[in-house]
Amino acid sequence: MSRLFDFTACNKAGMSAVLPSLLLALCLVSLPAQAQKNGPVTPTVPPPKLEPLPEIKAPPGAVDDLEPAVTIRRKGNDTLEEYRRGGKVYMIKVTPGNGLPPYYLIDQDGSGRFLARDAAGNPMAVPQWLLFEF
Repeated sequence: MSRLFDFTACNKAGMSAVLPSLLLALCLVSLPAQAQKNGPVTPTVPPPKLEPLPEIKAPPGAVDDLEPAVTIRRKGNDTLEEYRRGGKVYMIKVTPGNGLPPYYLIDQDGSGRFLARDAAGNPMAVPQWLLFEF
């Protein structure tokens, strides 16, 4: 009597490599059939009616300046971006119109004196020439 497939002819290493693939293929083929048999799942309890949350108002006297206000102005070819917090300018970003990289003027201590910084935050050497002396 001859068999269709002779398992004794297969070596154990070859069978152990094919068996996981066959089992995976069998599982993947049977999943859609199992899903069709059970049908779609419908919830038995309807979800509760959701209402939007009321808007939370800031307490009286609270400062609503968490985000800086930015004012963009053009001065000649240059673009100036003034950053304000609490009504005071604390930083100005200057983007020259001639293609040079932008630089920043920063008021570090709130005194109104601005220090020049490059885009990386390093101090800039601003050229200063003596024009007149009395």
